[in-house]
Amino acid sequence: MSLYAQQYPNPSRVVTGTVTINNDDVVLYCNTSIAAVVINLIAIPSNYWMTTWKLYVADNSNNAATNNITINAPAGFLINGLSSFTLNANKQTALIRISTNTDFIAYTSTGNGSNLAVLNQGTLITSSASSMNFVGIQASASGSAVTVQNNFISGTYIQITALATANTLIPSQNYQITNALYGTLPVRNIAVYLTAISTNELSLTGSGYFFNADYDGVGVYTGVSGYAGQLGIWTLALSPVVGNVCIWDNLHYVNTTGSNGATNPFLDTTNWTVLAYSVTNGYVAEIDFIKYDIATNRIIERQDVRLNSVSWTTVFVGYDSFNHFRWGDNKCYSNILRDSVLYTCNNQKECLYNTLDNSKLIVGTATLNGTAEIQNNNLYTSNVTIPVESTGLALESFEFNTVQFSEITFIKTTKSAGGTFIRNLVSQSSLTNINYEGTYSYNLFENATSTSLGNSTISGIFSYNKVQNSTANVSLNTSSIVYNEVINDSFFTVTSNIDTIKNNYVGANSNMTIGTNSSTINYNRLESASTLNLASNSNLLINNLLFKSSFTSATAQTSRVFDNSLQDTTISIPTCNGNISINRFKNTTITITTLSAVISENQVSNGTLNATAITSSITGGIYIEGIATTAYVLNLSDAAIYSGTTLTIPSGLAFFFGVYTLQNCSGQNITKISTLNFDVPIRFLPDANTVIFTRTAIGAATSNDIVASTATATWTLTYRTNGNDSIQLRRLGNLNGVIATEIYV
Repeated sequence: MSLYAQQYPNPSRVVTGTVTINNDDVVLYCNTSIAAVVINLIAIPSNYWMTTWKLYVADNSNNAATNNITINAPAGFLINGLSSFTLNANKQTALIRISTNTDFIAYTSTGNGSNLAVLNQGTLITSSASSMNFVGIQASASGSAVTVQNNFISGTYIQITALATANTLIPSQNYQITNALYGTLPVRNIAVYLTAISTNELSLTGSGYFFNADYDGVGVYTGVSGYAGQLGIWTLALSPVVGNVCIWDNLHYVNTTGSNGATNPFLDTTNWTVLAYSVTNGYVAEIDFIKYDIATNRIIERQDVRLNSVSWTTVFVGYDSFNHFRWGDNKCYSNILRDSVLYTCNNQKECLYNTLDNSKLIVGTATLNGTAEIQNNNLYTSNVTIPVESTGLALESFEFNTVQFSEITFIKTTKSAGGTFIRNLVSQSSLTNINYEGTYSYNLFENATSTSLGNSTISGIFSYNKVQNSTANVSLNTSSIVYNEVINDSFFTVTSNIDTIKNNYVGANSNMTIGTNSSTINYNRLESASTLNLASNSNLLINNLLFKSSFTSATAQTSRVFDNSLQDTTISIPTCNGNISINRFKNTTITITTLSAVISENQVSNGTLNATAITSSITGGIYIEGIATTAYVLNLSDAAIYSGTTLTIPSGLAFFFGVYTLQNCSGQNITKISTLNFDVPIRFLPDANTVIFTRTAIGAATSNDIVASTATATWTLTYRTNGNDSIQLRRLGNLNGVIATEIYV
């Protein structure tokens, strides 16, 4: 009995050497008795290949292990994902089929058709490898499976270093030293894992096996007899029961009496018993990166999975940088301590994300704990002292600060829930004796040898200030002073501010001094060699820009002063009871004494305004080079304004206004005008009745006379509700020339 037979025999042939298949080939018997055989496949017709196509390749001579059979895919095609496929076992056969427009697939009698490709970093080494050699890595075989392991060789410090002395370390082999020294107060034995880099030398970096305190409440306490719950970090306020566990100096202590003593568990052996390192005593095991000194068998740096990196030091007596760092707290990360000590492990609140280089930061004492939230600080070569109060409470917040080459003494004598001191940078500076009850944030003190913010009481918000190469002293602040910037050799002093001063900018070589302020001063900007001195303020001073300018006010302002932009300007306002707003002053000196009216919306260039007891409104218009539309009233009844036939414009107003309304007109004749502007045409118009302008012939004209380019001798300006007459003049040397007239008939 046999399988069913087909009508015709299978096409077959015996091949040797190198052959290319024919379309009708079905079975190729390879003669491998003398030499290897190479079979070249032909291209697949895209999208038109026969799904029933098959090619059988067989080792006809039972010698393919010696003379391999190589099956090559044509250019642009693959077989089993490679350019070629090899039969290298005696009596091996292969069935080749088409899988895609560009891919052949081969199945062999010894497997699924997949050869073992040997690659180096993804690059094929050889397609005909028959063996692999593992160096420095342990491999074992079971049946057809090979297991590769990178096991470590374990021993004590003496045992492992003896191997190095004897030159018998295995390069690339991992070694475990079971008793490396870790920390002080007390010293712990930690297992470390290092790699041999030669026959007599171990790597200086590796891993360590540590036990962390259970700060996150994830520990297992099955080994604690009568366990009654974890209380967190020990404090004087705890009311434990027998079996409660607390944390102190990164160690676990179990309560044995149901009482809490007056000292911490390390000192109180009557009520608390230390628990040995064990995952069943609540400790959390962790493998961290370490740096190791083989000469002393000591771990000298530890880096954990939370990006904390701490160098070991005991230069500060009583504090160990390893034993007193808060390892294992997921809220404690990204700290970098170099040659430093950070004593924070017993704080009730966070002291986190700090970077210290050759520095000391201690909050709390050896017997009491602090509650400071000190986070994200960078402290370089600094000594920070934050004394605790009698209750053990240090401060509410000191975070996001960078202190460089500085010494900070921060004394908080009164606890308040409102205090924060955040995101300050103090560089090469000293920050001393600060008492605060409110927010003090985003300040920068930098570079000056005497930069300090000293002996200050801040009971309000004082934030976003920048002082560079300067000293800032704040004697008292009970409200907001925000967004001020004082740079370069500048000095910023605030004395007794009880309201808002914000968004002021003081530039290079500038001094901003603010006396008693009970209202808002904001949006001012002083730049370059500018000074803002304000002795007293009781209302608004806002939206100013002063460039290379000085603003001085010796007396109180009781109204809004500025929305102005000032450049190269000096302003002095002893008393201001009215508004001066939205003006642009350029290269202008303004002196105002007892202003009780409004000056607003002017643009002035190269002008001077000297006003004494002004009671009239000055509003509207612009004044820039070539254009002047700002109006001002000139009273012809005032002998200082009009006398004889001469119109006199006060010198302080001549370069400030472009339109003058003549008040109390009654047919006066004007033949001369003094202090008229050179830069822009000035317009005059009556406010009632008429006024006459008379020219003088150019040949006979003298200083301040009116001249014209027409034969008209006089112009009579008549006031009308609709269609008021006007005349425009410009200064011509020492004369005044008529530019245009508007006389309606």
